[in-house]
Amino acid sequence: VPVCKAMLDLGPQWLDRFVREMLYESLALALEIAIVSGTGKDQPIGMIKDLAGAVVEGVYPDKTPTALADLSPKTLGTEIMAPLTKNGTRAVPSVMLAVNPLDYWAKIFPETTFLSAGGTYVHGVLPIPAKIVQSVAVPQGQMIAGQAKDYFMGVGSTQKIEYSDHYKFLEDERTYLAKQYANGKPKDNESFLVFDVSGIGETVPEV
Repeated sequence: VPVCKAMLDLGPQWLDRFVREMLYESLALALEIAIVSGTGKDQPIGMIKDLAGAVVEGVYPDKTPTALADLSPKTLGTEIMAPLTKNGTRAVPSVMLAVNPLDYWAKIFPETTFLSAGGTYVHGVLPIPAKIVQSVAVPQGQMIAGQAKDYFMGVGSTQKIEYSDHYKFLEDERTYLAKQYANGKPKDNESFLVFDVSGIGETVPEV
């Protein structure tokens, strides 16, 4: 984070909070991107990656999304919940559904919002026990389904913040730096399913 030295005049407490918040947000965003779509090369392996696919120069390929036509009980039960049981070898009490914010509001929100008998709208209504998570790291038109506990992530660092006046000296800026070391991957290739949700809501009912 480059900071103009004139900002030092605002006081050490304000500057400390500003720098820490900026670095925290940057680290959090980087972790989110890595967990969802990390390539495996100098990054964790993301949820959307195919662990059984051909690895090219350390980069894992993306999974081929399965088209999800709607959010009906039958579709969600057969396409999402049943496969996550791994042929009936484990119980799946709930599931996480991660989507891009654009797809959430354009595709998922209209299908999960209803007018109640009391005249008020209720949203997030699904026929399965699921938590919908909006993530900018999820590619548009796709949705990730799985249990969050099936992704292993190890994070370690001292959270030490360093600074230097040498970089961008001529611009009269001080540069602050923080590092975080992390690695992770899905427990197996069946832990997370990837769906194409671009067609949800596009089908016109027959009259």
